[in-house]
Amino acid sequence: MRLALSYWHGPGNLGDLAILRAQIALLRQADPDIQIDLIAVDSRSAQSAAAMADVSFESILILPWQGIYSGRLEWLLGAAKATLALVAPDYLSFGTDVRVLRDLLRKVDAFMPKGGGYLYALGGPRGLLFTARIAWPLLLARRLGVRRILWGHSIGPCDGWLGSLLLKTALRGAEMTVRDHASLKLLTKWGIPAQILPDLAFQLVTEDTKPYEACRGSAIRRIGLTARNMGRGKSGQQEYEKQLRVGLNGLIAKIRRDEGVDVEVVAIVQVAGQLEHTNDGHVLSRILSRLDCKSRLVTPGGGGIPTMSELLNAYAELDLLVATRMHSAILASCAGRPFVVIEYIGGKARGIVDALGLPDWVYLTDLRDLSEILVRAWEGRSALEDCVKAGGLNAQRSLRRLVNELREPVSSHSVERRSTASSQQLSAQSTAGIKQEPPVLVALPR
Repeated sequence: MRLALSYWHGPGNLGDLAILRAQIALLRQADPDIQIDLIAVDSRSAQSAAAMADVSFESILILPWQGIYSGRLEWLLGAAKATLALVAPDYLSFGTDVRVLRDLLRKVDAFMPKGGGYLYALGGPRGLLFTARIAWPLLLARRLGVRRILWGHSIGPCDGWLGSLLLKTALRGAEMTVRDHASLKLLTKWGIPAQILPDLAFQLVTEDTKPYEACRGSAIRRIGLTARNMGRGKSGQQEYEKQLRVGLNGLIAKIRRDEGVDVEVVAIVQVAGQLEHTNDGHVLSRILSRLDCKSRLVTPGGGGIPTMSELLNAYAELDLLVATRMHSAILASCAGRPFVVIEYIGGKARGIVDALGLPDWVYLTDLRDLSEILVRAWEGRSALEDCVKAGGLNAQRSLRRLVNELREPVSSHSVERRSTASSQQLSAQSTAGIKQEPPVLVALPR
């Protein structure tokens, strides 16, 4: 089987890289000889994807983001590109000649976007352009009759009729699994069938957590923290960071008082983007500077691409994680560590709580409850740890259904692809006299 896999993220997001690694591992289980062509935003992202997933791609097509948000008439540009994506995706271009993407899609058996939470429509000119850019390859694949497979996605939120129509049209007829009930509810409203399965990163769960348990010591208690820029304005961000500090300082005081041991807060940089608002380190540093205990800032892999052992070891030493980054909670569970998770957008975080069978109270939507929940989680962390370990293995077993379904032929897709064969031939004939631009290839280590 040959498959085109799109990866729309920068090299510094460890959660997205974990999803990619797990997704490719599942694909290899389904077909050990699978050939994968990567579609990425730049060469650095492609190289990080190859390193994290430990894979050599058949080819790499670079579809850059630059130019998407430029121009004074953003509303007109957004509406024009969104409309063109809907009615004629094979005439639209985002950063490259459309023929390059079209030629690649014609060579593969299926197109698969990386799983995750980026299929949304937030409205506004930039939001509309973003949605059009994300939906465009799916719409083009649909036009060409290429099988579309989507694993482990969150859909929404969707504001604005045109962005919603883009996504609905792009997803119609695709084979889909989603990772939370809010996404399933939205797709049901749109009349699009889908299954609900755990996040793909649960594929990284290990049955043997003893090597990770050796990372923890008895002379000190370690509380993990992941945090982010919440995109809620200056006052909203300040309130978010304040509630985290108050909750953590309360728990630190309780541990010292009840157990007579020292406490260390380990802040883990889950996303290290090049811009300040995309780098968790800035937010974490501000929080750590006002805590009443020892602390340290950890970037797995030292700013490069970490191995899986380095990534999981960052969470393995923790007694409890306070997570805003959803995949930090999943990675903690892969190392058998308990957590509480703060919702950021939609209902994505709720999906991992459900997948692990954890009690509802570990999922926070109101930070004013954080102090109380942290004390409850600390006192019940042993039971939470048992639940996380058992739930992680169950989630991993559930993902095996994807492997079985990928191995099965899809008769309806075969009919659809045959019905578009004549139109593909006509399109190929119409461009026979035009010089074809090859994909941008990046040399990657094997």
